[in-house]
Amino acid sequence: MEIKIPKEIRKYTESIFMGLNLKQCIMCGVAIALAVPLFITLRPALGLEGASWICVIIVAPIGATAFIKIKNLPLLEYVIAFAKWFLTRNPLVSQPNNMYMDAVSQMRFEKARIKRKHSKYEEDSDESNETDC
Repeated sequence: MEIKIPKEIRKYTESIFMGLNLKQCIMCGVAIALAVPLFITLRPALGLEGASWICVIIVAPIGATAFIKIKNLPLLEYVIAFAKWFLTRNPLVSQPNNMYMDAVSQMRFEKARIKRKHSKYEEDSDESNETDC
């Protein structure tokens, strides 16, 4: 017997206040705490409309960090991951590679090593033969 579990179960989040989870509540509180004093200080200088536009422009990204998801990551985590990738990536350097010349030089090196090895054994055997006489 099979029990089908809906795929939406993975997206379940516990709501704390009015359908918002803890992170969304905190970010909304931070946005409101920033918007109210900002609006109060800017209203005499810019008027009602100017102060409200400045508040929206400054506070909207803060509120968006709690609600927007990109590639199944919250916006804040995505921005942090992108910044780490951008700052730590290594530049790509193109270096030509001649595989044939590498193989030939490796083969020459091996032949020279073998030749040195054999000449060393021949010298050792010649010295031992001269002392035997």
